[in-house]
Amino acid sequence: MLRNVYFKSLLDLRRPVVWWSLGLFLYAFVIVLIYPSFQDIPELNDILGDEDSLFRAFTGNVEDFASPEGFLTAEMLSFTFPLLFIVFNLWLGTSWLAGEERRGSLEVLLSHPVRRSTMLLQKFTAMVSGTAALAVVVFVGTLAGIAVVNVDISLLNVMQAYIGLTLLGVTFGALTLFVGAWTGKPSASVGVCGAVGIVGYVANTFGPIIEGLEWVRYLSPIYYFIGGDPMVNGLNLAHSGMLIGPCVVLVAAACYLFERRDLAV
Repeated sequence: MLRNVYFKSLLDLRRPVVWWSLGLFLYAFVIVLIYPSFQDIPELNDILGDEDSLFRAFTGNVEDFASPEGFLTAEMLSFTFPLLFIVFNLWLGTSWLAGEERRGSLEVLLSHPVRRSTMLLQKFTAMVSGTAALAVVVFVGTLAGIAVVNVDISLLNVMQAYIGLTLLGVTFGALTLFVGAWTGKPSASVGVCGAVGIVGYVANTFGPIIEGLEWVRYLSPIYYFIGGDPMVNGLNLAHSGMLIGPCVVLVAAACYLFERRDLAV
């Protein structure tokens, strides 16, 4: 089992994923169930104001809050799910590399005939698998809610929106692995990735409503998840590439640094 770090990592994930899945499923399911209470209130768009209003910025700048796509974007994709998926990957990336190095358990893995870079890649693959599993659970929860209240929405676009959510989470996971491989310090991994997440959210949320700073949203990973309005338009391939590209570079750099750094084991 230890020779295959991927399966060992998945085994370690089984209990956390179960609890995360339960919470995510229930949240997605309940959000869809309460949508009918809002769909017959067209005044909601007037309350939120125009596209430059602060209230609309906090809802992901949706055009029609009363539509199912706008409501689900505002309630799930504008803040809650991106936050949870980022936190999940930040936790994994920290505990699986810098955290294991700090605890001394990394020595056990490295005592087996496996290259450091191979171990890191297998851990990253397990991270992708775990994140994708959570996205599937969210989709199933959304699907269950849609079946109950009969919401008219494109399931293909919903699925593609959650694929984008997976890419966002994994990108932050790759950043966490990179910082951990570089420094070996869990505090650095949490601090850097937490800072990137906060700055990214602020840039994507407030950039469009501050004159002269509209461009800063293009520096945010969160923009490349939600900026194309995936619930309405599906997955934006160009935006997805802006998440996948840095993710690949970060993992490659993490492998390079991890192979050459003196580890604290």
